This record gives sequence, C-alpha cells and structure tokens, in this order.
Amino acid sequence: MAPGMAPGMAPGIGVPVFFGVFVLCVLWASAVKLFADPPATAPSTQPVTTLKTPAGELVKKWYAEGTAAGNVGDVYDNRDRTHSELDRKPYPQLIKHEYTKEELAARSDWAAQHKLILGVVFGNSSTSAPIQMGGSNVRMYYSHPRGLPFLYGQYTHNNLYMYPEHQDHDPGHNGIGPNGSMGHGDVYPTNTPYLITSQGSSGSDQPFMKAVPLTLAAFRPEVKKKLVDTGLLMPTMQMILRRTGKQVKTEADYLTGIAHPTVFEGANVDDLKMVNLAHEITAEAIPPMVQIAVMEEDHVENGIDYFEPVAVTEKLADTPCGIARIWRGAGGKRRMVVSAESSFDVSHRPLKFQWVVLRGDEKRITIKPLNDAGSRVEITVGYHERRPIAAGAALESNRVDIGAFVNNGAYWSAPGLVTMFSLDAEARTYDEKERIAEIGYGMGEAHVTVSNWQGMLDALAVDAPTPGIALLKSALKPEDVKVLAKMAPAYRRAVEAKDQKAQKDLLESKTPALAPPASQPAATPAGATTPGGATTPGGATTPGGATTPGGATTPGGATTPGGATTPGGGTTPGTATAPPAPTIASGFTNASLSAPAKTLIESALTQLVLDPKFFDTNAAILKEAITAGGPAAKSVLDNARKRLIGLGIAKEAPEALIEITPLVGGVGAPIDRLNRFEKAQVQRFQAELLAGLLLPKLASANYRLNYSDPNLSRPKNWRDVYHYDSAGKMTGWTRFGLDKTYEFAADGKVIIEQDGDGKPTKSTSVRYEQDPLKAGQQGPNWSVLKQVIINP
Repeated sequence: MAPGMAPGMAPGIGVPVFFGVFVLCVLWASAVKLFADPPATAPSTQPVTTLKTPAGELVKKWYAEGTAAGNVGDVYDNRDRTHSELDRKPYPQLIKHEYTKEELAARSDWAAQHKLILGVVFGNSSTSAPIQMGGSNVRMYYSHPRGLPFLYGQYTHNNLYMYPEHQDHDPGHNGIGPNGSMGHGDVYPTNTPYLITSQGSSGSDQPFMKAVPLTLAAFRPEVKKKLVDTGLLMPTMQMILRRTGKQVKTEADYLTGIAHPTVFEGANVDDLKMVNLAHEITAEAIPPMVQIAVMEEDHVENGIDYFEPVAVTEKLADTPCGIARIWRGAGGKRRMVVSAESSFDVSHRPLKFQWVVLRGDEKRITIKPLNDAGSRVEITVGYHERRPIAAGAALESNRVDIGAFVNNGAYWSAPGLVTMFSLDAEARTYDEKERIAEIGYGMGEAHVTVSNWQGMLDALAVDAPTPGIALLKSALKPEDVKVLAKMAPAYRRAVEAKDQKAQKDLLESKTPALAPPASQPAATPAGATTPGGATTPGGATTPGGATTPGGATTPGGATTPGGATTPGGGTTPGTATAPPAPTIASGFTNASLSAPAKTLIESALTQLVLDPKFFDTNAAILKEAITAGGPAAKSVLDNARKRLIGLGIAKEAPEALIEITPLVGGVGAPIDRLNRFEKAQVQRFQAELLAGLLLPKLASANYRLNYSDPNLSRPKNWRDVYHYDSAGKMTGWTRFGLDKTYEFAADGKVIIEQDGDGKPTKSTSVRYEQDPLKAGQQGPNWSVLKQVIINP
C-alpha cells in the first residue's frame, strides 16, 4: 500500500499528476512520442508456460505440436510499479516493457497508458483516484473527448490494458450502498470493447492478466500473425473473453447485456474455454470486425437546449466501435441513423448484421432497419432516468447501451456500442405529450444523520422524551428502543477511555456490549456530568476546494459532519460525577438489536424525512419548537422555507408554516402531486426541520447531490419550468432558484421587459461561467455554474 493510502484504495490516489482529465488532455495535446519502441524479442527456446492447470497443459501440448504460437515477442507492461504486477514466471516467453530513467523520473510508467507500444502488448495499472477526483483510469479515458479515439488506436494496434473500477461501479447511490458499503452505481458515461475493466480495486485485474498470455499463446501461429497484421488481435481477444465468460451460458447470451457489461467480474474468467476458443480459430475464419458510424442525428444548441460554459455538444465520442452521447438537451427523445456498412471480414466472407438493446428499457427504444441487410438502422431512444441495469439488479445506471454485431458464418464479432448517458444530477418531468415540463438541476437525496451520539443515546434513555425523540422512538421497534436506551453508559465509558474502536463497535454491532467488565465500576450514576464539550467539525472540504458548512449541500455524496456543537460539558439533572474508566476490556455482556444502532437510528430518521405526510402530521409540534427555540429555531425555518419558495415549489401561507405549490395541478392534496424534483426538495425541507427544530444539537440535515462527473456537466443549482402556446410551441421557461425568478424566451435570452399581455418587448443574451480552480487546487472543478446577464 502506498504511503497515505486508505485501506482498500489503490496507488495513485492523492497523486497530483493523476487528477481529472489533465493527463489525457496534456499528453495527447503535447508533442510526446506517440509510439514507444518495442523491446527485443525473447528467445524461442523458453518454454511457453510452466502452469500445470488444464489450460496450461493444453497450451504446452499445442506448442509442442507446433499448432500454438506461444508468447514469443509478446510484451507485458506494468504501470503501477509492481503494486499488482503479473508474475511472469509461469509465462517464460513474455517480455516486460522497461521504462527509461527519464520516463521513470517523469512518472511515465504510472497509471493510464497514453502511448501506443509497437508489437503485441498487454498491461495493467491497479491505480485510481477517488470517485470525486476523477475516478478510475477507465473513467478518465471515457470522460475526455480524446479518450475513446486513443483507446481505439490501442484496440487496433494490438495493445490491451486492464484497469480496476475501484469506486466507479458498485451498488449504491451517492456513496451509500447496501449493508453500510459505499457505492455510487455504474457512473461510467459510456461502454466500449477497447479495454478490460475489472470489478474491485487493487489486484482485481489479476484473473484477466493471467488468462491473456495463455490465450495469446494458444492462437495458431498463422492465425496470430494474421490477427496482428490486420489489427484484429485485440478485437478477437475481446470476443473470446465475452463469449467464454462463466455468466454466458449460450450463444444467444452473447447477444445480450450479460456478455457485455461495463465491468467484468474476475470470477467469471474461464481460461480453459478461452484457450480452446482461441486455438479453434483458423486463418480462413477469423472473426469479423464491426465498424459503426453516425450518418444522421438530432442536434441540440447550447444556451437553449442545455447550459454549459463552452460550446460542448452531446457528442462525447465517435469511434468505429464506440459511439457515446451525453443527454444534455431538454428533448424527450433522440434519433440517430447508424451504419455498420464498413464492417468487414478479412477473408471476404458474407456478413450478417444484428442490433440489440444491451441495457435500457426496450419499450423506450426502437431499432428500425433501413435496408434489407440491416446494416443501416434508425435508432430512437426515449429519455432514461437512473434505474437498475437489469431486472432485480442492485447496481443502477443512467446509461443506455445498444450493441451492433456482425457474423461471418463462423463467429460473431466483438461488439460495436452506441451509448447514451443521462445526468443523475438532473430531474426531468415530461408532460403527457412528451414535451419537457421541468428540469430540476441539483437533484439529490435528503438524509438526517446523528451528529452527537452521546446526546442521542442519553435522550433515548429519558422516560419523558422531547417531541423529536418521541417521534424518533415511534419510528423504531419497541424492543430496539429498550436496548438503545441502555447504551448511553457504555458509550460514555468508551468516550472517556478514548477507545474509538469500542465506540464504533457499539454503534455498528447488532449485539452491542453494554455491561462493564468486573474490574470497572458498574455504571455511570444517573444524572452524571457528561464529559465532552468538544465541537463537532463544522464543514468538510468538498471536491473542488470549497468548504461546505455543516448540514449544507455536499457535492457528489460526501457526508458533511454536521456542524453542531456537542452538548457534553453541560450538567444534566443530578450532581454525581462519572468515575474514570481507564480502559475498555473484554467481558461485556451483550444485548441484541434487529440492526446496528447507527443503522437503526439514521434509517428511522431518513424514513421520517421521506414520509410525505411528515410536515402536515407534525405541524403542531414544529410550531411549538419554533416558539420554544427562539431566534435560532426561526432562522432554521426561514432558511429552509426561503430555499423552497425560491425554487417555486412553495409559497408563504398566513395560517401555516408554508404552502406547497406543485407544478402539476388538479385535485387531491398538493403533496400527492409532487414530481421527483419537487419531492426531493420537500424532503430536504423536512430534513432541515427535523434536525434543526426537533433534534437540535443531536442531528444534522444533509442533502447529498446526485453524483454527476463535473468534467461532463458543470454543477447547476436552478430549476427551469417550460411554457407552451396553444399550438404546442415552446415559448420559453421560468428559471427559479437563483437570486430572483427569471423569465426566458425560446431563443435562450432573458426577458427584461414585457407588455401588458405578457409578451417580451426587451430581452438580452446570457452567458454561463464557472469560477476556475484556485491556485493549488487539484481535481475536477466543482464550482457551481453561474448565469451572467449581458447588458442589453
């Protein structure tokens, strides 16, 4: 593990040279040497492998017969300085790519490879940045416009690299995964056959690295030469990997998303099937090569259909095996005509064409052939929100994948992929005519977390609880409440002993240790003076360098500690002082909870926040809390209410704390007519009231922005509500959430003056700017996009 690395992290985290898209941008744009020289060829007297596995024995047999090419001339390139290096002893013919002293000094041997190396090369780098600082090597390629063209160059020049996903492909959302894990879902903006991404972190690339040299060795000599000469070696390797995976049971499975995930599980690698399939291929029946290109597509315009500081388009990449689009524009459908007519077979065998939905809602995707061969199709895709990658899957994604395949009568090709990626930080509402009605930027999730565990456990033990604690208890099972009420003395002992492990174990165990060991006093007397007085940190530093105040919006799912001052240090009723507890030893007796205390309490708090009736049901006790809390409580209400009103989701009401005003009209309670963005903002409002009014100094409200890579779309914090005339033509939109409400015309200009009928008489242009990174800041720019009105 590299110095300063957290457990489970890979080398490269925290290294300045590896953040954002700087490496790809700088190196591809500079006059670096594109091709690295190949090393000298190893002598063929070396055995092909020393492995005694079934796959190894087969390759040895074939090599002895002269029907296997071996690894003579094959090159292995390690780019993590041996952190997850392939053991080359079982593959004696392999050559290791060596870096010069100058390259080592320039760190040219580290992280993502940015040069093509002449010859047959495979390599790896078990390195990654944290998700909010650019993420894995693969995502850095995928999020840069030059990334896919470079990878296609590797793909067709006999280079293949393997990289772990690290934090970019795990079940969960905004850093919260199942069973306390950290996950964000599949955040890759595209999918390609150009490299191999392994599920996991450091070392997860090993199963693939071990299978690749055996497979390269198993090709027949004349086949391998032909594959190398035609640039089809790595496309064929990708077909073999995908066709032989243990999850792929039939040939039909190969034409589904089962065989073409964004990220591959090492446990699914079957090296025996891989070498058998490689050896089976003959020079007369080389797998074909798919080639795809966009012939027509819908276009959108910056400043009208979407808003970015530079004139980026929806085109992330156009390469012959990977077409990637970012869904920026407001429209609810995308249409494109894609051709695979340039696909080829090196032996000129006739081709059959197949287009399939690999990921996405097939009811919202149509693929219409435009010729008899099916080599040209019209693809229409409806807007997709985040959803499970397949029915029942824990992993979620914002991406649609459409695969193009060609078959030469012997084999299917590796896939060509057309992908469309929506932005998770946007929440869209389309009307019954599929017109855009609203886009809420800064979509996220509201949570309430405990900021003072000692105070919370003490409060749960009180027989006459405050209204907030009573509400929390009502959301818990009675048997759990009884155990939680007994945890306060044990937690206090752990705090006094400065035993962080004991504190953690108490909060994260289903059987917390409650009784002290025999060598310690029995318990802290009721009404004792609580130690503490320390202030909980008020704000974690968010990516981009800005400091988030306690309980405020946290980009990308990082959790803000809360900002509240722990009430310890004040004297609770009574006069006794807790005796010192010098150590926390073994021998505790345990009590049983249905889930760990932290999970129970914070899940219950979040469920209260998600309750659509929370505000109405608890209006009376909220009003009492405002009266009892004085100016501080009123400030909590005013700030929360101001945000909701500013977004156009509520208005002040004389007889109530606030009145909800949903976009969709009709009968029924307003709370029942909220769309997804409105609901998230009301939940945020409720979280702030629950933490700030009912549980002050015990809990903090957190609003986790849905993670969207700021290299793809700059962070925004407003809401646009669209308008249409009687003929159904869009006439403009209202923008909420900034310093005031703005009206925009359909041409993207902000309206300055209107006549008596509401028609614009004066308007002016708007540009969009983002503050640059400050001196010394590293990583992606998380600064919120600003609207700048140009003087008319």
